[in-house]
Amino acid sequence: MINGPFDVNIAVNDLYEAIGTFQALQGLKAEPHEEGDFSFTGLKGAGFDFDGSLTAFPSSENEENPVGRFLAKRGRVCYSSP
Repeated sequence: MINGPFDVNIAVNDLYEAIGTFQALQGLKAEPHEEGDFSFTGLKGAGFDFDGSLTAFPSSENEENPVGRFLAKRGRVCYSSP
């Protein structure tokens, strides 16, 4: 049985702008994430916990990982993890 997504990731170019906007809209405080918290190396980010479901904002200045390549090409991406 699937109860919903485990987490949602919204990759962004400007991490600090995205976090500030989301904090203002949701009234939640961001939890910083370290590079080891993500599936790919070279990412930085933060997340928001919604009763066990995480909305994370990864960002990358490195075009050598999949998120960095996609951001360089398209600007932003949203993906989910089961």
